[in-house]
Amino acid sequence: MPIPPCNGGKAAFWNFNVLLELIEKYRNIITSWEIQAYDQDGPNFRLKAQVLFHDGSLLHIKQIVLGETAFKYAYHWQSKTGILLCRWDNAPHWPNIATYPHHKHMLRENSETVIESLGGDLSLVFAEIAAMSPSNADRQGERSEGG
Repeated sequence: MPIPPCNGGKAAFWNFNVLLELIEKYRNIITSWEIQAYDQDGPNFRLKAQVLFHDGSLLHIKQIVLGETAFKYAYHWQSKTGILLCRWDNAPHWPNIATYPHHKHMLRENSETVIESLGGDLSLVFAEIAAMSPSNADRQGERSEGG
């Protein structure tokens, strides 16, 4: 079940099973994962989790949903040495970005750059990480050589 996009300031409705489905789907690049906090009160919830990938990189996941009025997220992906690879979030501090408040911070040429982002869809985050994963690149090379 995909996470509905969070557009126009509307809250995305999320369910815990989405994370479990993503972990299962991308198990070939995941070493381990941990739910650090999960609180729910009616339509409101808070999730804090982390996912360790085979290359040693780590994804920190934070989501807060307040009914239908607010959806706040930050997905921070860092190298095994703690260097930022990418952070997706919707903190309202980049009003000049076309997808405001959604944006992502990326490390390019040893400098952090802020660019547009499609929103808080965690499945897109996992897809981006998988596309950049060394193990994924190896599998794609095997497919093109063998196919």
